[in-house]
Amino acid sequence: ADPCGAIADPIFSAYQSYSGWTLAAGTVFFAFQIYGDFSGYSDIARGTARLMGFDLMRNFATPYFSRDLAEFWRRWHISLSGWFRDYVYIPMGGSRVSKPRWAMNILAVFAISGLWHGANRTFLVWGLIHGVFVLIAAAVDRHAKSTRTHDPHDFAMGGNLMPSLGMLVGMFGTFAVVCVAWSYFRSPTVIDANRYLGRMIGDSLEHPGGILVIMRRYFWQPAAWAILMLVTMEWIGRWKRFELSRVPVPVRWAFYQTVAVVTLWAITYRPAEEFIYFQF
Repeated sequence: ADPCGAIADPIFSAYQSYSGWTLAAGTVFFAFQIYGDFSGYSDIARGTARLMGFDLMRNFATPYFSRDLAEFWRRWHISLSGWFRDYVYIPMGGSRVSKPRWAMNILAVFAISGLWHGANRTFLVWGLIHGVFVLIAAAVDRHAKSTRTHDPHDFAMGGNLMPSLGMLVGMFGTFAVVCVAWSYFRSPTVIDANRYLGRMIGDSLEHPGGILVIMRRYFWQPAAWAILMLVTMEWIGRWKRFELSRVPVPVRWAFYQTVAVVTLWAITYRPAEEFIYFQF
């Protein structure tokens, strides 16, 4: 989280001075900053509890591999999502109401979840963006209940290590929407977020070749390698038939050593900061 923040923070603080592709990189690094930060301290809590004999629920289940926003919220902050489902969504009628009322229930829940983070319009817009795209996902994929798992702890969503083209499109599309929403979450005001996204999209379309410059600029950053390692570990871990414990010992330990080196490289890159979610 901290090396990602070392890149994302100055970009968001002076977004007027950066190119569109740099702003796009800033949203990606912030997405992994807040995920590494929040998921990381949740894992610390779970690990500490395990040492004392308590087995707490898993709070994150590879959310950035989700194929739509509905699946994302079954995998992101599972404890809070479950609370809103049980104590807000279901008492409002849940899905046992007319379709217009159900749509309003969805938007209301996400609006409340946004305001739960603070009395700022940026959080409200962040929540509503997720609510709108959850409704879009439901409209586009009406057969989701019969074809997709609703259990966030069921990681094996297929029989092959390599994803299909449809899965890749869904995952990258969902991640893009999540990053756009994170721009509102991270920005001080809605106006700043609008300007940030406007410059990001407009300048990127005007200079499409700039993506190569950005890739070269950040490729050797500790944050980029930490993200690559995290994504690799989580992707392998979600497919039970490809668990690391089943690969040859030399390969497995080579991977562990690589993880250790990259982790040490990343955490020495910048002094540790307070967890982002402590403010909530």
